[in-house]
Amino acid sequence: MTFYEFCYCFENTLYGFVLPAVLLFGGAYLLFFVGVFPLRHPKRTVRLFIKKEKNGASPVKAMTMALAGTLGVGNISGVALAIVSGGAGALFWMWVAAAFSMILKYAEVTLALRFRKNGGSAMAYMSGGIAGKSGRRIALVFAVLCLFAAFTVGGLVQANAMAETLSEGFSLPLLPVGILLSLVTAAVIFGGAKKISDATAFLIPPVTVLYILMSLILILKNVNGIPQVFSDIFVGAFDFRSAGGGIFGFLFSRAVRFGTTRGLLSNEAGCGTAPMAHATSGSETPAKQGLFGIFEVFVDTIVLCSLTGVGILLAAPEMSSGGGIRIVTAAFSTVFGGFAPILVSFSVVVFALATVFCWAYYGETALLWLTRKKAARTLYRILFCLSLTVGSILTVDAVFSAVDLVLCLMTVMNVCVLIRLSPLLREETDKAGLL
Repeated sequence: MTFYEFCYCFENTLYGFVLPAVLLFGGAYLLFFVGVFPLRHPKRTVRLFIKKEKNGASPVKAMTMALAGTLGVGNISGVALAIVSGGAGALFWMWVAAAFSMILKYAEVTLALRFRKNGGSAMAYMSGGIAGKSGRRIALVFAVLCLFAAFTVGGLVQANAMAETLSEGFSLPLLPVGILLSLVTAAVIFGGAKKISDATAFLIPPVTVLYILMSLILILKNVNGIPQVFSDIFVGAFDFRSAGGGIFGFLFSRAVRFGTTRGLLSNEAGCGTAPMAHATSGSETPAKQGLFGIFEVFVDTIVLCSLTGVGILLAAPEMSSGGGIRIVTAAFSTVFGGFAPILVSFSVVVFALATVFCWAYYGETALLWLTRKKAARTLYRILFCLSLTVGSILTVDAVFSAVDLVLCLMTVMNVCVLIRLSPLLREETDKAGLL
């Protein structure tokens, strides 16, 4: 068995059963452990969320930076591929996943700010929250996985998606696109966390609004088909007959598998990466920043993924194959005609570019847990920028299984740690007056 075949087999096991179970049950456990406070105390939750703080970096900028890491090609092409693979019902399980992933994101962001003096990341609460050498070792393993993910998810995959999108939409050659991408990224990431934060705060809000407006126009143009689409979503979500029914039918259902994994990995809840961005916030109350994590998941999955999914089901219900970007472009073409490729390409490129900036920061934060040498940081930045040029001209299908495997391992490790540290999470929630 080759390494690629091993990764593919292991990935199928993780994606098919382990990851959905860990994410759903982990999220449910944490939700009830903190007393389901968003539902029991909605007024307190909203008051804390909108409360202004005088000092420190903007919590909103920190959230925008984290959104940059999650709002990528997954919100566009990933939703299309999930529906192709799991049917219309996959969208329902994205919503279910979002409900649980909100509390996972709340947990990891809150704990990261509690351990901000240790660096404010998943590695910080792993090493600071788990006593002895075991916590430090877990943090080091997680840092290595995160560093690999930065080069692949944040570098190769995003660069390849952008280069292909620009090549198809504007007939631009791949190599010059890759070189330009490397230069733009270098100009941003060599400026440090503040420059990355400023860049993502500038890019993400207007493009998010543009994509929402495009999707709403598409949906309103096909408004008569909405009842049938939602019927297909709910019928498909609970069709477990092919898997034998019962609990095993639930866990092995294609709709559940693709809906939960694509939904949860789209918003990165439980993955342990977003806390690195949120930790740049100057928020004095960890639980307050955790609420920004909840809002981040809401925007990512409930809003953007839902708009993409419903729009596709309305405009391209007979899709069966093809790349995710092509499917989305075909759906928007029914309304915007020849402008659709330009609009979709622009949205994909900006989302992916912001994701590159954010993942560059994640990788650098992980590197600091392995070495504090300034030369290593400079070398990392150079290699990360070069990986974008390489990713623009290579076919990255061969690395996707390894990428998914690493993200799965990171998520399973992180969720287990969150459950282990749930008493600390409850303590911070209580301090904020949410219990």
